[in-house]
Formats: sequence, C-alpha cells, structure tokens
Amino acid sequence: MLYSFVCEQCDKEFSLDLPVRKRNDKRICPNCKSSSIHRLFCSSVHYKGRGWATTESRLDKEDQKIEEILEEPIDPKEVEMGKEIIKERQKVKLEQRRTYGKDKLGAKNE
Repeated sequence: MLYSFVCEQCDKEFSLDLPVRKRNDKRICPNCKSSSIHRLFCSSVHYKGRGWATTESRLDKEDQKIEEILEEPIDPKEVEMGKEIIKERQKVKLEQRRTYGKDKLGAKNE
C-alpha cells in the first residue's frame, strides 16, 4: 500500500510503498532525519503490474463474444437432445442412489 507521511519538524511530505503489516513501524524523515512524522493517509487503490486497462479491454472482448453466442438462433433439435441427455443423467443418478442405499442397508443387516 502507498502511505503518505508528513514530518512535523520540517513539514516535508513524502510517500512510501509499504506492506500493511509494517504501516505502524517507526519512520524517519528522508529530509531532516527526524523521527517525529505523522501518517496522512494510505491510497485506497495502488495499481501494479500489467495494469487494469489491459484486463478491462480483455473482459470487454470476452463479454462481446458471449453476447454474440447468446444472439445465435437455437436449433430446436439441440434443445431436445439436451433434454434427453439430462433425463439420462437423472436416471443414472437415481439408480446410483438406489444402489448406494441398498449397499448401506445390506451392510447394517449383516
């Protein structure tokens, strides 16, 4: 985080990039070497690395692709195929639950 300080002796303002865990450590003024400094504030946003602009641009392109896909017409045959696949999966899960329940009951009765 970027923290801003002011020296109470020489009124010099300066900023330091510090980890949060070291924000309360004693500091020395780089101008007059006084230890009587006061923290003004810390920035709420500190951009580092590749930056947010490239990320935002990439996300806009991804959103545009998604919108294009959503605007494509849906083939009714594909919808029916999807419904059939879901029904088959539900049948398999139901059978697995029944088998699992029988195994549990059988283990308790033995």
